[in-house]
Amino acid sequence: MAGRDISVTHEALGTVRVMKTGGMIGEVVGKAAAICVKNQCTPRAVYERYFPELQELLALRGAARRETVNSPITLPAGYAPPPPVAEKKDAPPGIPVASLPGLVLDDSQAKLTGQWTEGSGLPDYVGKGYRYRNGKDEGTARYEFKIEKAGVYEVRLNYGEHENRASNAPVSVESAEGTKELTVNQRVKAPLAKGFISLGKFRFEPGKPAAVVIGTGSADGAVHADAVQLLPVE
Repeated sequence: MAGRDISVTHEALGTVRVMKTGGMIGEVVGKAAAICVKNQCTPRAVYERYFPELQELLALRGAARRETVNSPITLPAGYAPPPPVAEKKDAPPGIPVASLPGLVLDDSQAKLTGQWTEGSGLPDYVGKGYRYRNGKDEGTARYEFKIEKAGVYEVRLNYGEHENRASNAPVSVESAEGTKELTVNQRVKAPLAKGFISLGKFRFEPGKPAAVVIGTGSADGAVHADAVQLLPVE
């Protein structure tokens, strides 16, 4: 599911996710077994001698039937083929990094540890998408800024709210003042425009730590990482 977000974790509804896969496996095995009965052969021989026949059977409509393995294949009376599957629409374009004021780093520029999944299904993301990880993991997304002018900056974090996100996503801000540990409720909509929330105002200086780290511990839901923005305070 790379490229698309989901409303459940990998631990939930796992059986539902593989139902279609299991059904297709059953269809292939059933048709291969019919070829074995028809030709009085072993399953290995299906691949070695009768594979084109198997391909023909697999290309049939799901409603195709026959009374025995030697009977002609027919479709039920009044059968109408299903409508063509609509093509999936591309994800909406993200907010361009260059359109945001101040210093901005996207998730693609963060230093990642642990297992993060790329997504683009939630709105108001920056760049080409965002990352998220399981709440029980402890992977981090570290955004390291280069400060050229000392001063006080407002630190903002972008995220897409969702019911499966963490209500206590761990975040830390490293500045000239030290390190401050915070948590963000990513189940509620970010209060600022374009999906941002303010983490507070901090002093940054050249040559001193200037970083924001998302996911500095476990959480009660998926941890979302997108863009981090530093805005100079006038």
